[in-house]
Amino acid sequence: LYSKSPIDADLYDKITCNVNLNILKSNNWITDNWYNYSQGIYASAYSYKYNQQSTEKNENFSLRYYTLEMRKRIILTTKEIFPSEIANVINGFILSYKNDIPQTTKEAFKNSGIYHLLATSGIHIAIFSEFLIWIFKKLKMSQKISTIFSCIGILSFMAITCFTPS
Repeated sequence: LYSKSPIDADLYDKITCNVNLNILKSNNWITDNWYNYSQGIYASAYSYKYNQQSTEKNENFSLRYYTLEMRKRIILTTKEIFPSEIANVINGFILSYKNDIPQTTKEAFKNSGIYHLLATSGIHIAIFSEFLIWIFKKLKMSQKISTIFSCIGILSFMAITCFTPS
């Protein structure tokens, strides 16, 4: 849903408004809209400023809501701690969140051959896993318990990164 004016809504809120619906059709789906199709997006909608909009807050949250909320908080916290461009790259590296990375920075990553680092992959999981195991060893946890907690941590990390395949 696109709108010229900000919509006061949060994750899982219900928005009621009149929209112009655009079905994403193309004669050549490989080059046009391939990313949208890969994400399960087959239509877009646009709400004009003059349309009546109402937002209904959702009180019934799922586990998915909490993982998306955690992702949002990590992104905002990173932006509070670091300068803007550095925070955007950190968010790209940790969470595969590339929306705020300037095009010039993306091009610099592509030209230097390291753009793949901005996509969550097995190396990210391995680094995170080793970090967790190291912490649990420092806490003198048994191998079995540290493995269980590491698996829970890895699944949580995967959920926060939106289970993005690489």
